[in-house]
Amino acid sequence: MQFTILNEGIKRAPYSRMLKSEVAEFANKTIGIAQKYQTEEFLIGPVLDQLLATKPEIEILGVKYGIDPMRQEIDNLKSQMMLTVSTLKLKVKLMSKSKNDAELRLVSSFIDTYLRYFDKSKNDKDLNQKIIGFVNAIDTEERLAEALSKHSLIPEVNNIKLANVDLEMAWSRRVSLLADRPKVETRVVINTVDTAVDNLFKAVEVGHLMNPEQDFTALADELNQLSIMFNRSISIRRANNQRKNSKDKDGNSGNSSEPMATAMHPNNGWGADEGYFSSFNPMDNPADETDPEELHSDADANADDED
Repeated sequence: MQFTILNEGIKRAPYSRMLKSEVAEFANKTIGIAQKYQTEEFLIGPVLDQLLATKPEIEILGVKYGIDPMRQEIDNLKSQMMLTVSTLKLKVKLMSKSKNDAELRLVSSFIDTYLRYFDKSKNDKDLNQKIIGFVNAIDTEERLAEALSKHSLIPEVNNIKLANVDLEMAWSRRVSLLADRPKVETRVVINTVDTAVDNLFKAVEVGHLMNPEQDFTALADELNQLSIMFNRSISIRRANNQRKNSKDKDGNSGNSSEPMATAMHPNNGWGADEGYFSSFNPMDNPADETDPEELHSDADANADDED
């Protein structure tokens, strides 16, 4: 019997060019294919067990954190805070137009000190410090507190305090959620899964040499086809990205409505026999390829979350 695929070597999908979710999907599909051929005498059982042991890492790669889950809520609360501050400033300004009152000038003075450029705060910390400074001034400056009370401005001040409490609670929840994210570097997780998958592929490639009675051809064919599918999907996505970048450079990106391809898109050539892929020797390690454009770490996501 001729073991064509086994002699040539099973194609490899380049992990360095894959998205996190693609790595997880490829590993899960590899496990599913291998388990179909698993028997008590299955020669590659030990390496399959090693791959199954990476299930926690595979699950981590499959999680799509996206943007900060608390960002929209915090943005809404900041907008409410802006409105409460604007309401106080507007009311004081209108009252000052009709009255030449020293106490109103005192209130305006404190507002200018702490809240004048409130809407231009550099970040959440700067915004919070301005509110804290204004509230502390009310608590420590008796004249300011009396002026606010005399002109019926306490409700507006209380609204600012309540809005700030809600915002601080949201910030605390955000910190807790971000702290729950895995601390392991994405590249390390990908390399762990990559090694386990590659060991399985190598075991299949040499399995018929160790036990000629077992036919690994069907298993090798399926794993080979799986790699071809993912290679094709990666090539389509990279081509679409390059085309989109080219349009951006020409200033025509706003007129482009073509969606970018993903590995699981039904029109990406799943099941097709043809596909562009790099030829791999059975002993090649695809993890050695480097393409920083495709690997996305959680640290990058966290950095983007900070405004």
